[in-house]
Amino acid sequence: MYNKNFFTFFLLTLLFVSPLAASDEAIKKSSTKQIAFLYYKMIDRVPDYDLWTHEYTKADIDNYGQLGKREYVHKVRTKLMNDFYNVKPETDLIMVQIHANLEPLTFEGTKQDKVYFNIYFDESPPFIAKRIPEFNINIVVPDLEEKVRLSMSKFDYDRLNKTFYGGIRKRNDVMLQLTLKPIVADVENPIIRNDKKYALLLTKLLEYEIFNDSGKRRLWPLPPTEEEIKAQDDKEKKDNFFNKYGGQ
Repeated sequence: MYNKNFFTFFLLTLLFVSPLAASDEAIKKSSTKQIAFLYYKMIDRVPDYDLWTHEYTKADIDNYGQLGKREYVHKVRTKLMNDFYNVKPETDLIMVQIHANLEPLTFEGTKQDKVYFNIYFDESPPFIAKRIPEFNINIVVPDLEEKVRLSMSKFDYDRLNKTFYGGIRKRNDVMLQLTLKPIVADVENPIIRNDKKYALLLTKLLEYEIFNDSGKRRLWPLPPTEEEIKAQDDKEKKDNFFNKYGGQ
């Protein structure tokens, strides 16, 4: 038999004391197929299902007999068609990941109530590309470097510092997860890069999150503190009370 009070205390310790417990969330990203099918919908074009079916079955098609191959190909093709049908460019979002450098800024001789960071990329502006069976796509995020500037209170900086193994250094390799809204797709005027053509997909940055360089642990935004969780719970209780009795 375990002590129930000790077990409850142990769970609370994991949630609120351990700097990594609430941030062990791996990065998310849209698949190449999701991005491609979204792009096709935006340019009013149907995917080449023969080509896509081949791409999705070529790795293991030889594991099937003659009849099994036909059934397998039909099943994959049908799923691809259903996936394309369910794409909705007006509401679907794109999630991509990109390596970046996080650099804390210091100002000599001044007392800092806030801590500021530069987030910059190996290439400016960063080139975000996806290769699909028919062509390449360049995902364009205007003014990305301006939009990912970061500042926080000294209290939050101290919390963030604990999530880095060895603390925050002058230069920190990180991974950004970008949540993007697709705006315009242009397949008629591709750009040329290293002798390859890239169709353009203009997007709008909705939000970004910062992960460690492997993309397996979220660093920012920070998980809520115990006080913030309690304040949110109290607010929800008040809102529920008002909704239940306020109109009477």
